[in-house]
Amino acid sequence: MSGSSPRMGARVARCGSTRRRLASWYALPLVWLIGIYALAAPSSLRAALIDEIVVTRVGKVAEIEVRFSRRVRYLRHFPLDKGDMLRVDIGLLPLDGDIPLAVLERRRVPRNELLEAFEVMLSEQGSVLEVKFAAPVSFRVGPGSDGRSIRIRVPVRPADKAVPKPVPEKGATGLEKPASGIALGTPGELVPVPPTRAPPDQGVPPSDVDAEAASLMAQSRTAMDIGDYATAVDTLNRLLNLPPNRFSKEAQELAGVARQVNGEVAKARAEYELYLKLYPEGEGAVRVRNRLAGLVAGGEEERKEVVTTEVRGTEKMLYGSFSQYYYNGATKIDTTTKSLQLPTSEQLSFTDQSALISSFDLTGRVRRDTSDTRIVIRDTYSADLLEDGNDRNRLYAAYVEHEQKDWGLMLRAGRQSPPTGGVVERFDGGYIRKTLGRQFRIFGIAGEPKDYKIDSTRRFYQGGVEIGRDGGVWGLTLYGFDQTIDDISDRRTVGGEARYFSNGSSIYSLLDYDLLYDDLNILLTQANWQNARGTGMNVIFDRRKTPSLQTANALIGEPTTSIQQLLDSGLSAEMLRDRAAAVTADSTLLLVGLTQTVNGNWQVGGDVRAIRVSATEGSGVLPPAPATGTIYTYTLQTTATAIFGATDVNVLSIGLIDAPTYSGPLVLLSNSTNWRNWRFEPSLRYYQQNDDVDTTLSRLNGGLRLSYRVRNRVSLEAEAGYEVTRTDSVFADDKVQREYFSIGYRWDFY
Repeated sequence: MSGSSPRMGARVARCGSTRRRLASWYALPLVWLIGIYALAAPSSLRAALIDEIVVTRVGKVAEIEVRFSRRVRYLRHFPLDKGDMLRVDIGLLPLDGDIPLAVLERRRVPRNELLEAFEVMLSEQGSVLEVKFAAPVSFRVGPGSDGRSIRIRVPVRPADKAVPKPVPEKGATGLEKPASGIALGTPGELVPVPPTRAPPDQGVPPSDVDAEAASLMAQSRTAMDIGDYATAVDTLNRLLNLPPNRFSKEAQELAGVARQVNGEVAKARAEYELYLKLYPEGEGAVRVRNRLAGLVAGGEEERKEVVTTEVRGTEKMLYGSFSQYYYNGATKIDTTTKSLQLPTSEQLSFTDQSALISSFDLTGRVRRDTSDTRIVIRDTYSADLLEDGNDRNRLYAAYVEHEQKDWGLMLRAGRQSPPTGGVVERFDGGYIRKTLGRQFRIFGIAGEPKDYKIDSTRRFYQGGVEIGRDGGVWGLTLYGFDQTIDDISDRRTVGGEARYFSNGSSIYSLLDYDLLYDDLNILLTQANWQNARGTGMNVIFDRRKTPSLQTANALIGEPTTSIQQLLDSGLSAEMLRDRAAAVTADSTLLLVGLTQTVNGNWQVGGDVRAIRVSATEGSGVLPPAPATGTIYTYTLQTTATAIFGATDVNVLSIGLIDAPTYSGPLVLLSNSTNWRNWRFEPSLRYYQQNDDVDTTLSRLNGGLRLSYRVRNRVSLEAEAGYEVTRTDSVFADDKVQREYFSIGYRWDFY
């Protein structure tokens, strides 16, 4: 049929509405049944990298938190503050005994009351996080509050007509999202605060104070444009604490506006009165008197913090995805043995990968005005089609979470990722958190680690306190942790996390000290800074035990995976701890990076990394391992958009690895282009290494990934690539060729 009648269209719409209502009532009980089955199903865990994506309201902005199953380092992002495609370069720390799957991960977040639907993709073996928005938005990007997430703040989407807008309280303006300085009200219509004019160019560079003030002013206006008034006030206060400069007058006026539109009436009045004392004449004084008159007319009451969400009753949601991908890889090896007499050649060809991977991601949610209940299930089944292959099921998550908002209580039970420091692995167990006032929360966690399998029983308990507002500028977490393995002590630590996030600048620090071993387990500090001119800097210092210090490390190199068997053989708990300490190394990383955005479409950045791993003494059948020495990596990266089209992203990365025994360059060239419903992603990599024993290795890899979206719900994807590795040594020459491809689909339902 080439068309349909209006009557048939209405009938189809009614049928669709009926199906949606049935799904709303019957699908959630089905989720509970699937969840019970998933909790009981056997699984061989290799953790997915993206754990979950959470969207919450923080003040007047929406905060997207992409949470990972392991600790993550934020490196840089592009574009700087606006666009429909965001690229974030990250570094993921692998869990002990866990190797990340080198497959593409996609998550689609359905439309909600805060944001339009958007898509998150993790590619390039977990080194690049991409976020595709429905339309260009302003954003702020940085590390999350727990060392396991990336945080993105964007403006809340405009409210639907059917949703009533919150009514401003007495003394507050009626504006939903004022741009920097715009506020409408009577008496006296309030106009924007004009920016300070630049002085005539007299060939004299601005002073350091003026340069810093200009940067802070730009940051504060950007914060106000996206509705983050608390950050704007904080930034303006920093500007006003500088020595007097040409932005002081503008900052004093804008500080009053920021507090006024944020509902801080008394503080806004104080800022305006101070302005009039300092600057009693001029156009600014007229504007300020007009605003002050509006505040007096509006009354004296300070606006209290209120929940702006309207009464919804009960809202039921069911969303997730199902995907299937087939992976195939074939390898050919040509070896030529060098001999003084006659060289010999050997060839070997085989299929190294043939697998069908099916993934299931489901979230059911029931939300009321005072409560929010979720059940989450994520599972992957890998069918290995090789002759001697083993099928594996990986249950990533299967938990129920309930938040009782009016009680300040949150409960979560089932298989889940660590919610805070101390716990380093995915676990089966429970998590409870209770809010005590606006600044304090206490929590408790108990369970069994499940990220890698050993023939020993491990159990842990943790308790702690969180200080600072949820989603606030700063926060502090303190905890104590105790874990046993086969009824002897495995880990016993105390630690804390400190975090600060404001207007593009952030600091995150984690300290974990083991009381059982009387040694430092983790000391991590990451600082990021950005200004309005497009300059960004990040510094990371990471010193940790590798793997994490625990009695279970005594199993490394042993023919058994049971601590109890070692105890039965005559070893004491103290002897096992000595063995564990002897095979555990210290890893130290220092990274300094700098980026600069040019003309909005170009970003040039680079970083220097120094890493070293200490020697280990060895124990039992495991011999000592020498120290690696300091390995330096130098990277220069250029990212550009809109070179070949309006939506393309192009990356050129050039690196150099300089180690005590080897060195070599690394070059990466990649492109990502969207055209209608198509996405094209070609890439090219080259690496060369020369070592101290006259061995040269070179590797060239080229690939192409294609995807096509069908009606915004189904994605068809395919990838193909070719890699050739040549090794030239004194004794032999090797040539390894590998061809690989994958094809599959993903269905998003919501």
